[in-house]
Amino acid sequence: MLYYSITSARTVETTYPNSNGIPAEGWQGYARPTGLLAIPAVVRHNGTTYAVAAVGNYSFMRCDSITAVVLPSSVASVGTSAFMECSRLLQFEASEGFTQLGIGALRYCSSLHSVSLPTTITALQGSALADCPSLREVRCLSATPPTTATSVFSNVPLDSCTLIVAWGCETAYRTAQPWSMFHSITSTARRYSIATHTNNANRGTVNGGGSYAEGSTITLTALPFDGCFFACWADGDTTNPRRLIAQSDTIFTALFFEYPSDSNGTLPHPCDTLRRTDTIFLADTLCPSLVSINVLSAQPNLGSTAGQATVPVGSQLTIAAIASTNATFFQWTDGCTDNPRIVDATADSLFIALFEPLGISQSRPTDVHVNVVGMEIVVETVPGMPLVLYTSDGRCLAHAISSANPTSFIAPERGVYVLCVGDNTARKIVVSGRNPVVR
Repeated sequence: MLYYSITSARTVETTYPNSNGIPAEGWQGYARPTGLLAIPAVVRHNGTTYAVAAVGNYSFMRCDSITAVVLPSSVASVGTSAFMECSRLLQFEASEGFTQLGIGALRYCSSLHSVSLPTTITALQGSALADCPSLREVRCLSATPPTTATSVFSNVPLDSCTLIVAWGCETAYRTAQPWSMFHSITSTARRYSIATHTNNANRGTVNGGGSYAEGSTITLTALPFDGCFFACWADGDTTNPRRLIAQSDTIFTALFFEYPSDSNGTLPHPCDTLRRTDTIFLADTLCPSLVSINVLSAQPNLGSTAGQATVPVGSQLTIAAIASTNATFFQWTDGCTDNPRIVDATADSLFIALFEPLGISQSRPTDVHVNVVGMEIVVETVPGMPLVLYTSDGRCLAHAISSANPTSFIAPERGVYVLCVGDNTARKIVVSGRNPVVR
């Protein structure tokens, strides 16, 4: 049995049961956990569902029968001395979303063999891993070496302990203290980011996102809060839990909805058709209008995008621009430079990411000349600018990079088009098949 302390209306942290004693005797008189300690992502208390957000200070101090610890993605931190003197502990593994290992968190764990920290780790505080003589492997997947106190690895045999870092990050760790003290620093296989989001954080959470080695199997689980239910993923898939293979950077959004107050939690799936005319209003409540959020790259050779989905009106969605190794993200065509960025789904929308090659500064043209000759749109501007042509409803028709010569697009039919040139204001173009009209 585990014990928790409520920290907010929706979150708890683990704690020790004997609140009358000193922390070192926090489990005195209680049955201590044994074997694998798998902290749950959510717990229920008095009819309310809480996310487990942290392992509290001294939570499992001197619980010497624990052999392994696995934290879910809901847990962001481990507090002071949380696992100190767990003498049989062999393995510690934190999931994506974990950010901080507290002071002395794993100190004096004499049998500890391996520690795994995710891409989201930002800090290891004083003596967090100190005095662990059996430590042989530390896996730290943050692209940037976490802020780390010099005492973190005190009395750890760094000459026989291997540091495993993310693909391509060896140099960063070899030049950062105290990480450079490891004699052996190697990297993992190529990894992909599996990001998880919800349409409303007050209705549910998702467990299982993170950074995964190419080809590995991932399980995503949508967990609704009280009074809410999971409807489907933003791409329409209703499988829960959902299993997939890590093949690219991907964003998954879980859609949660509230039950109407008089439903007693017994309504059918929100995508089912309600046949009784006296309950049609429930379908309106549960099935809001959907809008399409399209996300494209203006230069597929320089980068890709993630996050495209069909979501309910009024929800929020996270989209991202993913630069290739020879490029960097510049901005979105609407001028926003946030990446990833959160967008409001108010109507069908199109978001286009602009990239620029590494070492090349994007030009900012002051003059752009557009001529329409018949069905041909001719653009003249400085070389190296992204040019993207859209239909009036936001569909991308074509894209190119300007050169010293004019760039030509052929309109498929008469009508109104929109041309984006770099970060300039989009231009409305009317193709009549006869004379040019540019505004």
